[in-house]
Amino acid sequence: MEKMIAEYRILSLAATLHHPFALVGDRLPERTVSSARFPDLPNRSEVRVAGIVVARQRPHTANGYIFILMEDESGPVNAIVRPEVYRECRAAIRLEPFLYIDGTLQKDGATYNVLAEGVYPLRLSPELRPGSDTVPGEPDPFTYLEALRRDPPPTMSWGRGGGC
Repeated sequence: MEKMIAEYRILSLAATLHHPFALVGDRLPERTVSSARFPDLPNRSEVRVAGIVVARQRPHTANGYIFILMEDESGPVNAIVRPEVYRECRAAIRLEPFLYIDGTLQKDGATYNVLAEGVYPLRLSPELRPGSDTVPGEPDPFTYLEALRRDPPPTMSWGRGGGC
């Protein structure tokens, strides 16, 4: 686990180990869907996705819409945030390195987007805390996530005023 944290701090990726969510995938919020399942889901399915924020955009030409690119264990997740959702979830969108998003899957050929209805910080909360299934003597994956939260990989943010 320490090696993965060091790689993320230096390289912004884990070159020799799995994606960080490989450690916590079975403990993500209920109903979380991996991006690998997008091709199998019907258009306009209600989904919950979780990932590491890679980029945030707020283009001048987007009428207040925010675009978030996240990465889960299987690949990229594009989220579109309407202005009213941004107003409600601004702190999480602007500040959190790990998010989970509830929304609607929009499919256009091989392009998948999640139209966000809610954006939430993914952190050690009662909903995510390890239960009795934690193996004694093995590293707690949430200790790793919290360490990565304190020193997250860099995120590209651009748009109005240099960020969201």
